[in-house]
Amino acid sequence: MREVLIGLVVIFAVFMGLLFIAYHMERAECRAKWESSTFEHRYSFFGGCQISKDGKIWLPSENYREISE
Repeated sequence: MREVLIGLVVIFAVFMGLLFIAYHMERAECRAKWESSTFEHRYSFFGGCQISKDGKIWLPSENYREISE
């Protein structure tokens, strides 16, 4: 029983470590992509990378398309 508990704790720790790494990689990618733009940007675990022109309405960054005329 003790070995099973230790195994579950190890699996949980590995899973949390992978989530931690993935979160920081996605956050860094969001920052690198939008830092030089005029848009405000933020990243959240459940919301992903979001951008805003005025700080009031936040849109997922993958939904933004620049249309040239």
